[in-house]
Amino acid sequence: MNPACPACRRPTEPVRWQDVAGFACPGCAGHYIRPDALQTFLIKHSRTQAFSQMMETARDAPASPRRLECPDCRTKSYHLVRAGVVELDVCATCIGMYFDQHEATAYLLQTRATPTADKLANGVITGFDGLETMIQLINDIFH
Repeated sequence: MNPACPACRRPTEPVRWQDVAGFACPGCAGHYIRPDALQTFLIKHSRTQAFSQMMETARDAPASPRRLECPDCRTKSYHLVRAGVVELDVCATCIGMYFDQHEATAYLLQTRATPTADKLANGVITGFDGLETMIQLINDIFH
């Protein structure tokens, strides 16, 4: 069963960014990544302790001012984790990650040195795209 969107509570649709599975909200255009998918991704592309480091970072971060409800653990314990100008909402209980409509795009624009960001800036792509960018975003947050 697909989870409800943490922001608007509408049903989400499965989406895949190369080898990380997530869910897209057709209502608010946000994206949610479940903790197990995030852990699998981190183990494959980073290092095994990255998930526990992510947990510590999220729990130490300030609480999110938004009223997000985690679709996996049903808590309202989202915290804001920064990556430059981007603030990601991460559930401090289970580590589910929520990106709103503009966060991934803003991250791509702030990292203009990457080929994906150059494509975005030149209008070739228009949103969250690319495994390389996802890896870079997670590494920037949790390293």
